[in-house]
Amino acid sequence: MSISFVFLILVNAEIAVILRPLIFIKFMEKIGNRIKTVLFSQHRSAKWLAEQIPCERTNVYDIFKRADINVNLLKQISIILKHDFFKELSEDTFPKSRK
Repeated sequence: MSISFVFLILVNAEIAVILRPLIFIKFMEKIGNRIKTVLFSQHRSAKWLAEQIPCERTNVYDIFKRADINVNLLKQISIILKHDFFKELSEDTFPKSRK
């Protein structure tokens, strides 16, 4: 996926457009989809997770659609599923250089 950044600056009451070169960015899988994958790999249901959080089952399906999530909620889900989502996010953000 490529993204082109456009910067607008005000110069003597006129808008100037500065185009930056294309930057290629690899995006991690949506965190909600990752939670869903881990949950189902543990043979657990959305209903089960909703009971653990606690919340309505429909809220869990909303979580599955999210690209981002509240840190406290992610911590709670990590503890419930005994899975370190924070480590995955960190490794995706700061990949180790291969030697």
